[in-house]
Amino acid sequence: MYSKRDERFYLPGLGGHHLLSYDLKFVKKPYKPEFHEFQFRDIPQSLAYEYDLPELFCSSSRTEYLVESPSGEERFLIKWYADSNLVSKKVSYETQMFMVFREEETPEGKLMRYTDDIGDLCIFISKGGEAFCVQSSSFPFTNESFPGLLTNTIYFIGFGFSFYDLASKTTSSLQTPEESLLDGNAIPHWFPPSSS
Repeated sequence: MYSKRDERFYLPGLGGHHLLSYDLKFVKKPYKPEFHEFQFRDIPQSLAYEYDLPELFCSSSRTEYLVESPSGEERFLIKWYADSNLVSKKVSYETQMFMVFREEETPEGKLMRYTDDIGDLCIFISKGGEAFCVQSSSFPFTNESFPGLLTNTIYFIGFGFSFYDLASKTTSSLQTPEESLLDGNAIPHWFPPSSS
């Protein structure tokens, strides 16, 4: 992820417990990435019971994404969990849940606090493109063909073509123009909004 605020590239490490950052100005020599370790806080106990987290963490495919709010004031780490199924000798994945952590800078380092409320924001994630974040109020309902964007929601392509409501922890499918959109070698992805 590129941070306009910090003018740095960030890359979450495997497992989402570490972060590498690269300074674009190449001020420090040698030109090595900086290493940051995350500390996680406030994961609710109710999630452990609802999802059987130890079992989910062991049996699921997990992918980590880092996104910055449009203002650059907030940064989120998203952990995407999907469960695999073997159907007709083909492995398919189904999204189980998302966990979102808001970054906080502390004297001890970067602290990641679990949240199920990102406010007026929505996050777009795909297996084939960069994750990004937009204000949902910037894209209101206009007509029946575009119902607008939902607040506090993750829109995703990859392990389904759906959106995930963070507050209710529910997934709803989006209609695709072609049933084969997610099949084959094509990797569809979201296009971030552009001011030009």
